[in-house]
Amino acid sequence: MGVLGPLMNYDHDKQIRLFGFGAKPTKGGQTSHCFNLNQIVGHPKPVVGTPSELFAVYNQTLQKVEFHGPTFFEPLLKTAIDEANQKFKADKNYYGVLLILTDGFIHDMDETIDLLVENSATCPLSIIIVGIGKEDFQDMHKLDSDTQALVNSKGTKAARDLVQFVEFNKFEAQPAEALAKETLVELPKSIVEFFTLQKIDPKPVPKQQ
Repeated sequence: MGVLGPLMNYDHDKQIRLFGFGAKPTKGGQTSHCFNLNQIVGHPKPVVGTPSELFAVYNQTLQKVEFHGPTFFEPLLKTAIDEANQKFKADKNYYGVLLILTDGFIHDMDETIDLLVENSATCPLSIIIVGIGKEDFQDMHKLDSDTQALVNSKGTKAARDLVQFVEFNKFEAQPAEALAKETLVELPKSIVEFFTLQKIDPKPVPKQQ
């Protein structure tokens, strides 16, 4: 809630899309790497309007799905990237944020890095990853690339840092504002870098009457 609240203040349509990954949406079914959470609880569209609705759907979904590996990030990221690119074509001021909750395991690290590097300059998207649990999260820190830029399998560096990673356990005993501050601290810079790369100037502030 501490992260979503500030983000919703900048969300013009007040719609949050919900997807799951690394689980079987139906008991005994196949592992899915990107599925509509709302559909699991009987709603066809993967959209809610408030953080409270999001948590309600999430809690209901936990009772119905079966967590199961392997854990692939690429299908989820492709879905978010494709949607962000489509919206950007219609509105050159659009920018999206993908929030991922994960235990830190990832089985397609190379493919994920390639996808992030490929879209770092052209996709209007920032990715916030929150690590849940007590893993070392080494791969998530690598995706964050605070100390070293991501480099894909062809040796190409990312045009910008579009991933922020935060370990939830480090903030569990602190006020919600502390977690929000840490997860959102790099977002303004990421947004500015994207629009600078696209050579798009910010809209002028309307003059008050």
